[in-house]
Amino acid sequence: MGIARSLLLAGEDARAIAALERALRADPGHVPTRGLLAAAWARAGDVERARREAEEVRVLAPGSALDHACRRMLQRMASPTVDENAQPK
Repeated sequence: MGIARSLLLAGEDARAIAALERALRADPGHVPTRGLLAAAWARAGDVERARREAEEVRVLAPGSALDHACRRMLQRMASPTVDENAQPK
């Protein structure tokens, strides 16, 4: 998972996602990997896959710090984005 995290930090989203998916094939119940994969999918713009992974974290580890982080991520994804630079009409 350390390699995937480094790839994400380097902006290599697709490679990080591939590494995280390989890790999950080896250990499907590894919650931290699922949480990082949810964040990676969100960063890559695939909201549906991000949501799916975040929901899986919430099922596997209810009440955990990752559950709370995924809940916040899901709330941010559901909220309409506000363009702070937009000029009033």
